[in-house]
Amino acid sequence: MVFEDDHGLVFWPGHLVASLTPDFRGRWQAVMHDGSLAHCPGPLPDGGWQTLGNSLVRPELLQKTADGWKDPAGFHFPPAELHASPPPEPLPQLPELPCRRESIWALESYERKHCLWRTDEGDFLWKRVSPLRAAALLPEMFRAKRGLHLNRMRLRRVSTDKQKFYLHLDNGEVYDALRAHVRKELPAALGLTSLPHLTPYRRELYEPYGWLRDWPFDLTRASGPLLQSLFSGADELIAQLIWQRFRQRSAGLQREWTDSYRGFWYDLAPPLFRAGFLHRLPGDEEPPPDEEPPPDDEEEQEEGQGSRSLWIRLFEVMSFMVKARLFTYGQFGFVDPHPELTLIGTGRPEVILVAEKDAFHEAACRLGEEFKVTVYLLGGTPSMLRSEHLARRLAPQLKRPAVVIGYSDHDAGGWVVSQTAVDHLSLFGIDVQPDVIHMVKETSFTADEIRLYAHPCSLGSAKRETLVRNWVEQGGGIDGRPWGIHADHVQPFARVRKLFVEALAELDAHPFPNARFAD
Repeated sequence: MVFEDDHGLVFWPGHLVASLTPDFRGRWQAVMHDGSLAHCPGPLPDGGWQTLGNSLVRPELLQKTADGWKDPAGFHFPPAELHASPPPEPLPQLPELPCRRESIWALESYERKHCLWRTDEGDFLWKRVSPLRAAALLPEMFRAKRGLHLNRMRLRRVSTDKQKFYLHLDNGEVYDALRAHVRKELPAALGLTSLPHLTPYRRELYEPYGWLRDWPFDLTRASGPLLQSLFSGADELIAQLIWQRFRQRSAGLQREWTDSYRGFWYDLAPPLFRAGFLHRLPGDEEPPPDEEPPPDDEEEQEEGQGSRSLWIRLFEVMSFMVKARLFTYGQFGFVDPHPELTLIGTGRPEVILVAEKDAFHEAACRLGEEFKVTVYLLGGTPSMLRSEHLARRLAPQLKRPAVVIGYSDHDAGGWVVSQTAVDHLSLFGIDVQPDVIHMVKETSFTADEIRLYAHPCSLGSAKRETLVRNWVEQGGGIDGRPWGIHADHVQPFARVRKLFVEALAELDAHPFPNARFAD
């Protein structure tokens, strides 16, 4: 059987697989007789395992305990009456072979016209017989490269570098194969569709934060030396702690689950401290927010710098997992930290007014109430957590595609805020038009206001320079220059209302495909 672990593909005989347990969306977790652990996509071949709970096991490879059974990796199973599985059927021996069939691990070309049998019982030479003809006697032999056949029953691992693949046998022998041959012939010879991964392969389960797996113990309670031996970086430990909580909660484990980033951080901090990635436990320093902080282009985060750097990485790892659709914030148990700042429209819920800053909230609420549109009040950058909960509340109310009207500063940051909201809503299943209608533009201000209040955009980093350049190229800026102006200067409310009415009129005049937004 072929499985995948954090180093690549592994090949295990079925009779050495101690347990097979459903893991995640069709993936199976396998534990080998020596405690090694790997995964494979289902369905599984018939291998003579016995059912134990929701797992398949070989009792002769398990340890019986007072509470049930335990496999070699330490995973526990419920009590049951089990009997040893029958041993595998031996391969029939062939009289023309110079040795026992199972002892053969390779057939090599010798002086171009002979075949050398490589076996546990020694090397044997067949004269005037090619490896290809000799291999025809044994279906388990596969062509690794020209002049070399290997026994797939003895294959234990396939690894790779940039130039070659390496075939590792159970006796420690390693053979290389050129990538061109692997791409064309080797996968089919091993019964696979491709190398170096199994298909379907899910990158997010194996990269970039380490190999996501289940653990037979609670990582939050593990000792410092154990954590240090298992994890070389903080990101990997954070990812595994997130994954373990999701898996435990999904399995119905009953406990007081924290429902916010802030609460979850206090679960993560002690194991991060014991593992040496956090210099001190949270004390009087600023606690983490309940939603993702805005990105800081200027701040460099380094390993073990303290609470702030690590809880920012918590947000990054969690966002990656949600974007990869491993789970949702709701499935993880996180609630909307500010439900009062999201108002679902009672008349035109598909029109979403996104207000960037606290200063715009009062005006946005007045517009939402008058025009019965949805209002999404921010304190800067949209939060993925809050956007998911908005999408969940909004979806049942929609009968047509949604559209975002952005109420933000006329600058690169304000431009990207509304677009980020569109990206978030689309990620969480809302059919939303990709183009944003921006309420506040250069033409929203008088010449005197521009002269008094316009300012050059901040260009403190390469990322920021690219953002500003893109904004100007798409019609932003002041007189074609990378300058902006704050929407706070649009006063009184009557002017703000007029801009919103103009935005609605723009929708009616140039409707998006398959959508109408007229009264």
